[in-house]
Amino acid sequence: MAAGRPKKYTKKGLREAIERYFRSISRTIPARDDTGGIIRNDDGEEIKVVQFVVPPSVTGMCLYLGIDRSTWQNYADAALHPELAGICQGARTRIEAYLEQELLTREKGVQGIIFNLQNNYGWKQKQEVELGKDTRESNYKAIPTTFYGPDSDQPEGTTAHVATGTGPLTWSHDKTLSGIWDLNGNVWEWQGGIRLVWGELQILANNDAADPDNPQNTTSVCWKAINAADGSLVEPECEVGDSSAKLSGSTVKLDYVSSAWQWTTTVASSQDASRSCAFGKVTAAAAVGNAAKILLRSLALLPDEGAQEADYEGDYFWWNNGVAERCVSRGGSWGSGAGAGVFSLSGHISRGDAYTPFGFRAAYIPEIR
Repeated sequence: MAAGRPKKYTKKGLREAIERYFRSISRTIPARDDTGGIIRNDDGEEIKVVQFVVPPSVTGMCLYLGIDRSTWQNYADAALHPELAGICQGARTRIEAYLEQELLTREKGVQGIIFNLQNNYGWKQKQEVELGKDTRESNYKAIPTTFYGPDSDQPEGTTAHVATGTGPLTWSHDKTLSGIWDLNGNVWEWQGGIRLVWGELQILANNDAADPDNPQNTTSVCWKAINAADGSLVEPECEVGDSSAKLSGSTVKLDYVSSAWQWTTTVASSQDASRSCAFGKVTAAAAVGNAAKILLRSLALLPDEGAQEADYEGDYFWWNNGVAERCVSRGGSWGSGAGAGVFSLSGHISRGDAYTPFGFRAAYIPEIR
């Protein structure tokens, strides 16, 4: 067929050609149980199933029919081709049914199917991720995994946690299927390599927290404080075993000033309580030098230089600076609302805390030879 001259179909011709397309990529086989036996209906007849050897698609169908997608869209337009639109809709429904079956029966590899159904077939999950995402989004959905019970402050059955990676591509950091999903909300994610000890910030050097050979227990020698003057890592001034805080010194510590957190070297307000402020309000006192500020920013503990509070869109910063040790989780959960976000931090939890909204990211570490 000459390029640019789409094939013309009559009502009968289109129906028959579409049927030939589906037959060309499928076969009909007996349904079998887990033991390989043939499954029969209540009348004793064999149940037949259609097995697609090649996944059906609108694009594949157009190639088989010898037309482009714009011609297919014209055929599917009831105003332009009322005699063909119903046939096109029937073909789309058959493809949609195949995708739905795959979604229900596959154990993995469903993200592409979900993307197809949501973007090409208008699917929306029945349960909306109300608080596990950017609260500005009102239409996007994901597959729910946990729900609010009868004793919660939300209507029973309301979606809580969702399966990571089942939302739309906008929930991926780079908007691709292979990106990092659900950094904004869903569950509070434990973060290793950072803690507060009697108000003093302590970290593991470089990315050493990613190496399981570097212990992060309470008394590990891997924990280092930050020299406020030059940003170098030094031995901590505070230890978990101390009976009280060392409120002044040369290392970076966290103070609560005028209802907002401030990095400094001297703590005037030490309190065993969870206190918070918007991340955009976090500051560093004059005692914290530029090198230390750069390190704090690289750890997402201090807003960028020149940034405005509104730039962080309500992400919140919780800490407890008046107790021996507090650990960190990030991102917010489904219940955090507008306070969730990639800069949201919860630093008021102990290492033994365990709650439903907590989670973590698994890391694959290949064998090193």
